[in-house]
Amino acid sequence: MFRVDIPIDSEEDSSLTPGLMEQPAIKPAHAWRVAPDFPDDPHQPKELKQTGPAKAFTEISLIDHVRFHAEQDGERIAIDDGQSTICYKALLQKALTLSQTIRSHIKDREALGVAIKNSIALHIALLACIAAQRPYIAMDMNSPNERNRNILKKSGLRAIISHKDTPLDGLDLADDQCVISVNDANRLLDEVSLPDLPITDTEKPAIILYTSGSTGEPKGIVNSEKAVLERVRHYIHSAGFTRDDVFLPLSSACTIAGTRECFTALTVGATLVLASPDKTGLHGIRSLIQQKGVTVLNAVPAVLRALMMDATDHQHDFQSIRRIRVGGDRILPQDIELFFSICSQDCRIQASYSSTETTATYYEVPREPEKRTAMVAAGYLHSGVSYRIEPIEADDPPSTDEGELVIKSPYVALGYWRDGRIEAGAIENDPDDPKTRVFHTGDLVRQRADGLLEIIGRKDRQVKINGKRVEPAELELCLRRLSGILDAAIITVSEEDQQRLIAFVVEAPDTTPLSDGIDPIRHYLRDHLPSSLQPMRLHRIKRIPRLPSGKHDQIYSRGTKQTASLGALIVGRVNACNGPTASFSRALSRPKA
Repeated sequence: MFRVDIPIDSEEDSSLTPGLMEQPAIKPAHAWRVAPDFPDDPHQPKELKQTGPAKAFTEISLIDHVRFHAEQDGERIAIDDGQSTICYKALLQKALTLSQTIRSHIKDREALGVAIKNSIALHIALLACIAAQRPYIAMDMNSPNERNRNILKKSGLRAIISHKDTPLDGLDLADDQCVISVNDANRLLDEVSLPDLPITDTEKPAIILYTSGSTGEPKGIVNSEKAVLERVRHYIHSAGFTRDDVFLPLSSACTIAGTRECFTALTVGATLVLASPDKTGLHGIRSLIQQKGVTVLNAVPAVLRALMMDATDHQHDFQSIRRIRVGGDRILPQDIELFFSICSQDCRIQASYSSTETTATYYEVPREPEKRTAMVAAGYLHSGVSYRIEPIEADDPPSTDEGELVIKSPYVALGYWRDGRIEAGAIENDPDDPKTRVFHTGDLVRQRADGLLEIIGRKDRQVKINGKRVEPAELELCLRRLSGILDAAIITVSEEDQQRLIAFVVEAPDTTPLSDGIDPIRHYLRDHLPSSLQPMRLHRIKRIPRLPSGKHDQIYSRGTKQTASLGALIVGRVNACNGPTASFSRALSRPKA
């Protein structure tokens, strides 16, 4: 491989004040319905409008917003990663300088990987890709090398951007793969003039995020910048963010939630604080919130729950927060009560639901307990989105308020990335509008009379663990690749209000793969899969019960349409399968291994 070194240093906003709006209720319907739109885009600064027709918010690239803030208040801190800070002027210069090299090495519509740990350097690289109009694949450097090598192979990447502090040995790069290096060599800002921006098309492929795939392999979902900016538009309108806000996203920039938070902070000229609970620890995150004066906190329910559970004596740490965005997993009523009790009276909580493929819902949870329902609603659909609720099975009676949520919108993902190109996959083009796409979410919803949606399950096996989409098939495939394992099955159970994975493996005849216990399997899984795909427990059984089709023996619970766990189904068939000592039911009750 060969390297291209680009010097990037780190150092230390006209405000955008959007209007607030109360989301009107949406009437349920089985045919296509359109969620109501916002009346205007008051947060678009006039200085960004070009001559001729004014641009809509989603047509203004993130790099244009950063340039605006760099020109208005360039010394304002844009990003703080705990090690250093960078101002808007420096952020713009570094991103544009790097974008020139990207454009000279990478062809139009050719993707490149970004293999940098969460830091200022990572966000310089991501912004540079946006400015260069080259789609990027944000690689999770906390994932095992084996998984990232698989992504590199499947994506057909010819180049990646990296940093001197990020080792690349485990990625097994080929000799012909280019590495563009972002390093921390100093350069005075006035030595280099800011390059002119290319004409930016926000509808082009821009962001490729890899999630767990139902085939057992990670899949790359391709979004345009316009699709992400639409999420940002709704977010700003619903919360009234300004340049005075301080964002702390506890979601990775390799996820759609983390991407949305970073885009939003830089769009309004706010400060983005970077931290990870895994490295900083809960106490460190609490201290960081107080020290940095964090006003906007985003995380999955489990992380927020852990952060605030024992914080009664540390309530002062959370007093600066005015907005909590929580989503990515089931939100419990007691979670909402906890968050309100710990934070100040001015704090507002926004529940949300979305997928990497499409925008979805948001909902400001009432502070008054009497106004809340037993199930925390996922929210109202984003404005301008067409949707319908389809029956789960073909022979099910038509229903206007319960079934699978289907979204039709120009902000649906463009498709799936494979071997250097976009494939439609599960995303369909609307025959009446080539710029609009249709996506069957697989999420089972119930729409209340007031228009709020409640998530009641999944049509397939997909689950979310700590906000990350997980396909049990990926874990099953990984286990079956292990020498000595004949078969494997994964079930999901709810424990301590969270989804957990439990693995069952069948040993091949005349082999003893587990003679040393399950520790070797644990080590194998840690080397190949991210933490969200690690099973809580591992068990040995003699046979996986299957239907004549070869699929796992699973049924639908007709009350909620949620897939019943394999273990629960097997209780009455234990003797025919494995005998009482190896039953699923007993395995499910054992402590984790």
